[in-house]
Amino acid sequence: MTTMISEVYDALKAAGAPDEDAHKAATALAAQQSRIEGIEARLRMFRWGLIALGIAVVVLEVLPYMGFYAI
Repeated sequence: MTTMISEVYDALKAAGAPDEDAHKAATALAAQQSRIEGIEARLRMFRWGLIALGIAVVVLEVLPYMGFYAI
């Protein structure tokens, strides 16, 4: 499935780019945008994983002072 950003296509056409080149550029930009969104989603997952890891470390460090022992 080929997607294209119509605003980019329209802007390139208004600037005088040939039809085929404007279509290729708008399609390539849409593919890059999709790829970047996937990377951002993975970074959000990693960030929440690091937050959870940090909380776990803090909890395991504080529990012995409260009278609970992990091991």
